[in-house]
Amino acid sequence: MEKWLLDIYNVFTNRLSDSDEKLDGRLNPSLLPGFGYARALAMRAIEDKANEEVSKFFFFIQMR
Repeated sequence: MEKWLLDIYNVFTNRLSDSDEKLDGRLNPSLLPGFGYARALAMRAIEDKANEEVSKFFFFIQMR
């Protein structure tokens, strides 16, 4: 569920960095209060899920 937040952040940061033109009038969601914190939490949740999967794999190997 947190993947969409990171995708939105990447879309808007890439669009801002790639264009030398005037902005098209769309709101940049990274300017909203708490968006940076929410992004950090999403990144941590994805990292925790990855670590949990690795832990389950090593636990399975050790049980053999």
